[in-house]
Amino acid sequence: MNIGICPKCQAGEVYRSLSADGEGLAAGSYLALIELIAGKSQTTLWLNTYVCRACGYVEVHVANRDELALLPQAEGWTLVAATRS
Repeated sequence: MNIGICPKCQAGEVYRSLSADGEGLAAGSYLALIELIAGKSQTTLWLNTYVCRACGYVEVHVANRDELALLPQAEGWTLVAATRS
């Protein structure tokens, strides 16, 4: 969706709500941040929310992807095992 095309209905009217450090919840976004705590390390993952006006499909992407390195050690997060159908 971050290229402006909805992957569900192929519509080209996708809106984005940007989150930035210190902004808190951005207008129109369902969720703006995730706090990660791993031992003595702590970080905030800022989220961009994308919404398709045509079908209502929603995606959330981490804006500061470099901070994802902490995710495997973060409290409350577990790796989902890949399965093939």
